[in-house]
Amino acid sequence: MSANNLTDSPPTIHSESQLFLKTAGGGQSQNTFLTYRNGLAYFKTYLEETYHWTPARPIADLKPDMFQEFPTWLLKQTYQRTQRAAPKPLAESTRGLYLLAVTRFLRFLVIRKQLPRFGYTEYDRIKEELTRSTNAKAKPIAQKIPAAGVVAALVKAARQPPQLKKESPPASRRRLMLVWQRNLAIILALKSSGMRVGELVKLMRKDLDDERQGAWVTGKGRKTRFVAFDDEAWEAINVYLTVRHDEALMMQVARHPLFCRHDRGAGTESRLPLTVRTVQHLFKQLAEQADIARRFNLSPHSLRHFFANGLLEFSGNLALVQEALGHQDPRTTRRYTEIK
Repeated sequence: MSANNLTDSPPTIHSESQLFLKTAGGGQSQNTFLTYRNGLAYFKTYLEETYHWTPARPIADLKPDMFQEFPTWLLKQTYQRTQRAAPKPLAESTRGLYLLAVTRFLRFLVIRKQLPRFGYTEYDRIKEELTRSTNAKAKPIAQKIPAAGVVAALVKAARQPPQLKKESPPASRRRLMLVWQRNLAIILALKSSGMRVGELVKLMRKDLDDERQGAWVTGKGRKTRFVAFDDEAWEAINVYLTVRHDEALMMQVARHPLFCRHDRGAGTESRLPLTVRTVQHLFKQLAEQADIARRFNLSPHSLRHFFANGLLEFSGNLALVQEALGHQDPRTTRRYTEIK
């Protein structure tokens, strides 16, 4: 077979898994690399036994149910430490690691657009099913303060624009763009202000202070305080509000929530506020997209810790940090930082 024919042949499980191991596995430890390789080997065997998969079959033929049925097959597999030893079932933790490897491989394929039957929503659903299929629990992450690299990766993921299909209706594309611009503004606002997520979702447009480049938030005990946004967050908020066109609605602009829903159920004649749960889910999605979910258990509250520690390191003034966070007791503020 000529080199051109090899180049023109469609991607296969073998070619894509080799590329995955070089990119995703190559930057990991040797143990992680071997786990990925073994997990994919089991997945290939499963496809061969269950679907009579051949080496030359295009990887684009993979269907969602082929991934969903893999955990059940894996549960029945055994291994032998030596040729004379009796077969033993795969350990629960081993199955969990192999399912993680296949989940990462699926994400790799979706990002590379090698699976026409999959979108990110479909991937997210299957990932949840694969995660629930094993009782193996990830090692708990004790840190409360995310490293600067983790936060930078989160922001980078939030900056990635959505993939808009030309055949999608204009209204659908507009909603996706609004959600993207809103989500970026949320991440940057929390990062630069340290406010609680419960405070963020209650903000109204009238709470913005244009002169001071910030907002007045109502915290615990119904106490009001001012939070400032950096230039990056302020610009993102204003870009988002500009493209929303609230002035076209009957209600006064000041009475609209600062961050609102843009799903189909929200309609176009009103502005419905977000919930805390929605923002928490956003962090989960972005952490997975940025591939930092295993490095840090990221949440909206993590950015409050990140802000507090950064402000204390910069100013050396615990009282200033206490005021910025809206704490009554300085002992609470100390728990937010690495400086005791």
